[in-house]
Amino acid sequence: MRRAKYDKSVAIQGSQVCDCCDPVRQQTVESESQERLARNEAFFRQVNERINDVSVPGDDGHQFLCECADPGCTERIILTTAEYEWVRAKPTRFVLARGHVAPELEHVVEREGDHVVVEKSGIAARIATKLNPRAAET
Repeated sequence: MRRAKYDKSVAIQGSQVCDCCDPVRQQTVESESQERLARNEAFFRQVNERINDVSVPGDDGHQFLCECADPGCTERIILTTAEYEWVRAKPTRFVLARGHVAPELEHVVEREGDHVVVEKSGIAARIATKLNPRAAET
């Protein structure tokens, strides 16, 4: 069954609700959007795990990818092995370039010169924990 397009000029109060005003629809879209963004970030985390695997411990620093939700982001962040391991100590933490924080998904737990460390909350935290590549190692 096709849903009729909402037309404000002919709508009778309470008879129709457009998708943009429907709170149930908004919540579903918001959840789907948050899930997609969280999966994007988890993908960048997996790439950084491979970079970490081939990095030589004790070096001054390695270039890691920004783990923000933007699939087109190409920002690089330099972290020492110890700094990277601190981020990875919690499956809900991610490292992002400054200005790449998505407040609807995360909050900042540490600020550095060129990057921030964020911790996920809500749906994004559950997805980050579920997709944690280190969980499979234990």
